[in-house]
This record gives sequence, C-alpha cells and structure tokens, in this order.
Amino acid sequence: MQQSHHSAPLPYDVQDLFRRLGVSAPVSVPKPLTQNAATAPDAGLLTRVCKDTERTKHLLQIAGKLIAQGWTTADAELACLSWNQNNDPPLDEQKVRSTVQNLAKTHARNHGATALGATWLPLAPLFDPAEASVALMLRTMPQPRVWLLTDCLPLGVVGMLVAPGGTGKSQLMLQLGVSVAAGVPLADHWEVAQKGSALLLLAEDDNPEIHRRLHVILNELQPTSPQLSSDIRQNLFVKSLVGRSNLMTVSIGSQAVTATDYVDRLLLTADQIPDLKLLVIDPAARFRGGNENSADDATRFIEELERLSKRLRCTVLVCQHVNKASMQGDYGQQQGAVRGSSALTDGVRWQMNLSRPSEKETTKSYAIQADQRLNYLIASVPKNNYAPPQPEVLLHRKPSGYLVSALSARIPITLADRIEDLVQREANSGHRYSINELQGKFGGKDKQLLAGMNGVRDTAAAMVKAGRLVRDKDGKLSVPSVSKKKEPRATAASLPSRTTRMTASNVASEACSGESAAALSATPGAHLSQNGETRTAMRAAQATPEHIRDSFLNTARSDAEKRVIEAVYATHVQAQSPMADTPMEADASVIDRTSSTNQGLAADGPISDHRK
Repeated sequence: MQQSHHSAPLPYDVQDLFRRLGVSAPVSVPKPLTQNAATAPDAGLLTRVCKDTERTKHLLQIAGKLIAQGWTTADAELACLSWNQNNDPPLDEQKVRSTVQNLAKTHARNHGATALGATWLPLAPLFDPAEASVALMLRTMPQPRVWLLTDCLPLGVVGMLVAPGGTGKSQLMLQLGVSVAAGVPLADHWEVAQKGSALLLLAEDDNPEIHRRLHVILNELQPTSPQLSSDIRQNLFVKSLVGRSNLMTVSIGSQAVTATDYVDRLLLTADQIPDLKLLVIDPAARFRGGNENSADDATRFIEELERLSKRLRCTVLVCQHVNKASMQGDYGQQQGAVRGSSALTDGVRWQMNLSRPSEKETTKSYAIQADQRLNYLIASVPKNNYAPPQPEVLLHRKPSGYLVSALSARIPITLADRIEDLVQREANSGHRYSINELQGKFGGKDKQLLAGMNGVRDTAAAMVKAGRLVRDKDGKLSVPSVSKKKEPRATAASLPSRTTRMTASNVASEACSGESAAALSATPGAHLSQNGETRTAMRAAQATPEHIRDSFLNTARSDAEKRVIEAVYATHVQAQSPMADTPMEADASVIDRTSSTNQGLAADGPISDHRK
C-alpha cells in the first residue's frame, strides 16, 4: 500500500474546496468535469490523476494558473495538496509547498504585491532613513580591509575564477583550499592572510579524482611539521556533488528564475564548520538554472552567492567557463571572457582568469618554447574592486598537475634568465663564449635563446655591467662566484636546513641604473650568497650599505624577508666593527641566528622561494 507523504490530515474539507472552485466534486474516482469558474483553472487540472513522470509538470500548471488568477499562496497550496492526494504515488508534501511558494515569489516580484491577493496590506517604507545616515561614519575610523589573499582577494566577497575546460581551475581551487586551511602560499606566489576552514563543493570531480589531486598537492608541499598536516585535516572540507541536482536557482516554464531552498540547506551545513573563510562553488553551470545569457537569471544567481557570503562572512568563489571567442583569440585575460551574460562579471567583486599562453605570448612576452606552451598558464585579475591592478602571473604546470609560480620555481623565463642558464650549462660542458660569440651562436628568434641577436648582445652587456655575468681577460663570460660549484635551486623541502644567502649580483643590480636595471628587473627571486661577496659587491657598486639595505626593505614581501635582510646588513656592520675577532666569526654568528629564524618559520609550513 502506498504510504502518504504528508504527516497530518489536511486542515480543510475537500468538498468545500471544490465548492470554492465552482466545480462539481467527484463522487469517488476523479474524472473530467465540464463546469468552470471565473476564478478557477480548468476543472480537469484539479481532478487529473498523474503518475510518476507527470506529477511535477502538472503541479506547475495548476499552481501557475491559481497564482496568476489572484489566489493567495496559502489557498493555492491547499488546492495543490488536495490534487496531490489522488496521484499515483503522491508527491512529497514539502515539494508541493515549496513549488507553490517559489512560483508565488516570482509572480510577486514581477507583478507587485497585489498579485497575491494582498491588496489589504498597507505599504511600508523600504527602510528607516536613520539607518542610512553617514553620521556614525564621520565620527569613527573605518575598519581596515581584511584580505584572504594579501593585497589581492578580500575576505567576505563574491569572486569568480574563469577558465576554459581542462586548464586547471579545479586544481587551482583545491590548492587554494589547502593553502587557506594550512596558511601556506598559493602556488608559491599569493600569500594567505586569513588561515581558517575551507569548504569546496565540486560538481565535476568524483571522490577518487579529488583523492588523487589532494595527494599530489600534499606531496608537493611536503609538510614536515605535524601541525601543517593537522591543520589540513581539521580545516579542509571537500564534497563531490557529481550526479546530483545542485540548483540554487531554477526556471519554471516561462516564469522568471527563482531561488530554491538549496542555499538555505547549504547554510545549515556550513554553520557546522567553524571559522569558515572560503567557500568554492565549481562550476557555476551545475548550480544555477535559467538562461545563462539572461542578465536577470545571472543576477538572481549572484544574489544567492551574496546571501552565502554575507551570512557566512567568508569569501565565495564560483568557477565559470569561458566563451568561444576567448578560446579562439587573445581574449582569455579580459573581463568579457566569461561565458554567458556579462551580469556575472558585473555582479562579482573579483575575477581571476586562467588561460594558456597564446602563440604571440609564447614567443614574445615569455619566450616559451612552442612544445612547452601547454605546460604554462597565465593567471590575471582583470577585475578587482578593492585592490590596485594586479600583474599577471605565469604558472607552471608540473607533470603531476600541480601549479606553481614560474618565478618562484626559478624557471628561466626572461632573456636574462635564459642567458645565465645557458652560460652556466655551456661552462659545465667546457665551452665559454664572448658576448659576440654568444649572440652569433645562440641569438635569433629561431635559436636556443629565442631572442634577436641585438637583444642577446644588449642584455648580456647589461648583465656584465650589473655583475650578474663576469668577463675574463679573454672576454669569455661566466656566472660569478657560484659558477664553479653552483648550488641546486632551493625547494620548500630543503629550506629548513639551508643557510639564508644574498647574491652579490642582486646587491650590485640594486645600485645600477638605466639600461642595466631594466634588463635585470625580472631576476627570479631575491637570492642569497656569502656575506664576503655581499661586501665586495657593495664596494664595487659604490653604494652605501644603508642604501642597499633600504632598497631591499622597500621591496620585501613579508616580515620574514625583512628579518633576513636586516640580518645580512648586521653581518656587514659587525664584520667591519673592531669588536669582532675576525670577519668570518662575525658572519657565522649572524648567519646561525638567521638560519634558526628560518627553521622556526618552516615549522609553520613550507616557505615559497620568493620569501627566501
């Protein structure tokens, strides 16, 4: 026997209902009726018995006609519940009620309050003008802005990540979730300002795929601190929603899109997660109904995301695919790259675009070899309502799929980087070249350095002038100081045991100007070197130690970097002081303290290369 889907008898008389509708009540089994009322839908709609595949569509027809003819929401619900009792099987009572209520809300929004038989309600002001007074603002200081990603993504806003399918947007969002949960930089580039919980709703990736990607991320971060792993276990929540209906908004027939109860249920879920800082919705198409090209439909979806952000006081990021035009041209970094209505971009407060470098960008802006182009992504922020313009970031996709800043990973991207790597590799093979030989053999856009001969010549000369390359008496080039025994590039895993250093070439480049400084401005990271070389570079550049220190402090990205710079400066001052027994003893004492500081920082998690 079919069980009833409602828990209590209906609080009305069915016969009375049919009298109110102006139609004859059926004796037993409902059958088509011929009498209609001026204010009632066709009697056949209310007496038709529907099976499993017919019930929802028929409910929409009944509720829509009742509401359009001026019935109140309560009366329309009663009529639909009465009809539902005879279905085989009946719909869930709550679904009937929510359907009628959603239709009533849409009708009221489109036609005003009188549409629901509410003409007796008096009109009321929208708000108290006293609430809009700026008097309090003029008497108090504004609260400082709170960031999720330092100076980039604010906390408590709705943002959007726009990318073509398969480029890595879900991977980047999962990395962001780990970064927020553990307080470590995203892709070794963006600093996390607010550590806390992160909830990711992923409607395209199943649990096995999420498991694989999370394993890759943790292997890349190589957490050596038990606290880091504990933070991820405690703060990161990832839910696969593949194969489920997740619509926050829905379009019913020709009616305007309206909200479902999904956001209310999600709020009840998220309330159980303490200190929530980030909520990811991936992708938008799985969570929104209606026409994606409709500005109204897109705005209703944004309003639901704003409800989440305001209620949870967290940043809400939604992932969206790009339009066809941005995939066929060089438009992937523009605001208009988003698929569907521009109301999505207009509604969010922050937008990041991910795209593969175009052929023009590959050969000109970054000089990436053509066969390596698919291993890189450009991350840009074309819209940021609360921060200054952001420079685009080149991301390198490792074979594992992990995304990392090419700059932090010290991948040779600029021409100066490639020249330095080339000179070092050739020297290790027993080959050394003058500037003219270098430009002749490797210069040319179709040759190894992927740059014209004049560009190779001018850049190499500027590197020599700044101390990044040295020339011997025969004019042959080499990389200074570490060219004979070059150290491996630092990784997050090796950081705690490495001594913090500053290269003489970077110190010297701070003192140079004009063409030299411009050519070396893209040097990857603030490297470190032996303190004796630092002093030599200071004297060679004829710049005071205080000037060098201040220059580095002005460009430091974190307190940790500032402490390292001060430590190197203190090394120099102490080494020059007669109080020190020998310069080497003075150097060692400061370097030991600096190394201890770095080890303490590493206990909180991996430190990106640009913080070294």
